[in-house]
Amino acid sequence: MTRETMMTAVWDSTWFGSTKTLDVHVAALRNELGDALSLECAHRVHRSVLIIAVSLALAMPLFLLSGQRAVGGAMLLIVWGLTYGGVSVGLQTWMIKAVPQAVEAASSLWVAVFTLSIGLGALAGGVIVDTLTLQGVLWLGGACALIAALAVWSARTNENLR
Repeated sequence: MTRETMMTAVWDSTWFGSTKTLDVHVAALRNELGDALSLECAHRVHRSVLIIAVSLALAMPLFLLSGQRAVGGAMLLIVWGLTYGGVSVGLQTWMIKAVPQAVEAASSLWVAVFTLSIGLGALAGGVIVDTLTLQGVLWLGGACALIAALAVWSARTNENLR
């Protein structure tokens, strides 16, 4: 389904605005739902972060199978968006719970690490997208999320990280 089709369905055929308007609304909805779900699970942070990582690990490769059709692709995009919306909130909550006596330091460290990861991810992602096929990018993204899920799962026995 194209942006134009969605724009016509949501607004009307006389809309003269940019098609990016729809992107902004979808992104805002995704962020709000993801944040709300993450905050709801704040008391089970370890489990929530694990679910987020596993969901991302499954959603990306599943695009190769189910993303060929509009309905399957839309459903996977919603799953991916909701889970990705919870990444920052879930991980920051986990970090603060790990060191409750140093919330400011944990928050500062979190901002630095998250910002650095965005920059490094953009740099590496640009090279990877230029090098691999779309299928390769989805498999690699799923593998990276699976590695993250295994790292989160391995922390299950550390009471300071639960």
